[in-house]
Amino acid sequence: MNDLRGRVAERVLSSGVTRTILATVVLVALAQHVGAGVAFASYSCNSNGVHCYSEDRWNGPVIGSGTTIENVTHLGQGDVHLNTEQWLVAPAPSGACYVNNVASMCWVEIGIKAGLTQCNNIECFFFNDVTPANGYTQHWEITVPAGDYGNPVTLGIKQASSSSFNWSITDVYYCYTGVSSNNTMVMNVSNDQIQTGAELQGTTGAVLPPTAFWDNGYYAGGSGSWVYEGADGSPTATGPLIFGWVTRPSQSPTGGDFDVSCPYNGSGYPCG
Repeated sequence: MNDLRGRVAERVLSSGVTRTILATVVLVALAQHVGAGVAFASYSCNSNGVHCYSEDRWNGPVIGSGTTIENVTHLGQGDVHLNTEQWLVAPAPSGACYVNNVASMCWVEIGIKAGLTQCNNIECFFFNDVTPANGYTQHWEITVPAGDYGNPVTLGIKQASSSSFNWSITDVYYCYTGVSSNNTMVMNVSNDQIQTGAELQGTTGAVLPPTAFWDNGYYAGGSGSWVYEGADGSPTATGPLIFGWVTRPSQSPTGGDFDVSCPYNGSGYPCG
């Protein structure tokens, strides 16, 4: 992932600072957005295991993915959990992967979570996977360092072999790395998918300030080279979450820039 980390460092250092959250809020108001755009007294993001999402999705043959969370924000987990993250999703070699005995695609996901169980009521960097061999597994990594808030964090996932994927979470201080092992999900096929954004589970109490994702891209099959997204993908927002373009990938040489959040109520960004 060193090539991706280098580009992000160069971009941040050359500008001196990243955009402020205030600038992000103004841009979201002006950008095309997806989602309800109104606060809910409560929300239903835990019905039959179906959570709420604000994310962009890109389909097509890849062997890896990457993005940068431009401004790490404090997440209010609510009664279950709230994540800002990226998923690399792919089919099993035959049949399906399984989550709670339900057939599913396989995936690797990494990012920032505020949640009751996996992160012990704090915000942490995390890595989860669903593999043909092991099903769904959660991995707590480290508490988000205080100095990361307001700064960028880069996420990267890349196939390392036919049965393993390397991942990295790079903040302003350190690069945290790991491996999704015994993972034979099939890459470089048409139904591979990259999902980038926010995930919410629960019914009340979550808070999601505007969180920006930029430098969106993928690792191409065959060459393994890094390619910025040039297509706008398929944005979606459900429940109380909203999605807003700042710059579409089709209008950007560096994969576009979008924000996810809950609606602003005059004093904050409560989801319900």
